[in-house]
Amino acid sequence: MEIIYKDEKDFTKENIIELFLSVDWQLSASNPDKLYTALINSPTVFTAWENNKLVGLARALDDGILTAYIHYVLVNPKYQGKGIASNLVKMIKNKYKDYVYN
Repeated sequence: MEIIYKDEKDFTKENIIELFLSVDWQLSASNPDKLYTALINSPTVFTAWENNKLVGLARALDDGILTAYIHYVLVNPKYQGKGIASNLVKMIKNKYKDYVYN
């Protein structure tokens, strides 16, 4: 299994809904248009892929200069325990390493 990590928002609504449903986040997945728009408009979204399957996602929100926080980290249960969440969090921490509160 080769996992590819991306910082591009090249996912589809279908990718997102499949991932959110895999972790039983039905409420978030119940409005695909709003969820997709929220992710596209987020300053930071890192994703993990196996081939064309979205298997993990981490989202961070920030004020652009001082504070950043991780809003959520999701990994499809079939892929958990493989370090995917850790790698996504490391990517976020690296991006915000110069922020005072991260």
